[in-house]
This record gives sequence, structure tokens and C-alpha cells, in this order.
Amino acid sequence: MLFISGASVYRPSVMREMLHFEARRSRRFKSAYSLLIVQSRSQDDPDQSDDLEGQMLRALRDRLRGSDALGQLADHLFAVCMPQTPLKGAQNVLNLTRQIAPPGLAVETSLVEIGEPEHLQKVLATYRLG
Repeated sequence: MLFISGASVYRPSVMREMLHFEARRSRRFKSAYSLLIVQSRSQDDPDQSDDLEGQMLRALRDRLRGSDALGQLADHLFAVCMPQTPLKGAQNVLNLTRQIAPPGLAVETSLVEIGEPEHLQKVLATYRLG
């Protein structure tokens, strides 16, 4: 685990392995999962970015199901893996993320459904993580 201003999230290497595991599992059982990507940046003071991210991540973690995973992919880039969750159900988490972002923190989100490892590779490549 990694702690960002008191918020516990999975380390990037662990989170990527979880995402790959879920993609393989999705292919095997023909059951997609939803992946929320959250990119953040401080609007005013870059030094406050970690504190603001920590606030958002703690609030998000408190509202996720036990089966969901919250982790960091890169600096200021986070992922929420929601196993066996269709996009419609994941939309609630997307809306929640936008609502709980503290003032001063710009948040960009992307929500995708992953059913094959190739889908995950395309998403990660978008963020130069593939």
C-alpha cells in the first residue's frame, strides 16, 4: 500500500497487476469490469496537490465496495477497478468522484469497460503506461 496524505491506495505496480488479472478473468468468464481513470492537478498551488488528492482519495475509498480497488498508476493518475460492474453502475462512482473533488483540485475522469486484456492495453497506452 501507498499513502498519499493519509489515503491508502495500491502502489502502481500492484494496481497494474490487479488490472491485468481482472482483464484475464473477464475474458475467461465473459464478464467485463469497469475501470475509472482519475487524473488530478492542483488549480492554484502545486504544493497543495498531494493534500487535495489525499482528501479526494480518502472520501472515494470510504464510498467504494470492498471488492473495488483504488490505486495509483502514475503521479496524479489513479484508477478504480470495479469487478463485475457494468458501465451503468460505475457511472455512480464517476459522478461521486466529481462531487467529492475538493475546491482547488482539477479532476479529469474517464470511464471504460474492460472485457479483454487488449482493451486494458489500449487504455494504459493512452496514458503512456502500456
